[in-house]
Amino acid sequence: MTDFFELTTEPIDIATVARRTAPPDCGATVTLDGYVRQFTKGRETLHLFYEAYEPMA
Repeated sequence: MTDFFELTTEPIDIATVARRTAPPDCGATVTLDGYVRQFTKGRETLHLFYEAYEPMA
């Protein structure tokens, strides 16, 4: 298995990532999805903004 990383501004498809990173003799793959609450302190969450310092990613 080779290392895999990708910087993207597009949505991430977890199934595709799992297929690309799981070794052929793997019995299971575990992934983690995060979920965002609809309201925080009475204010609706309208969007998320993620940042990355690309030279260190």
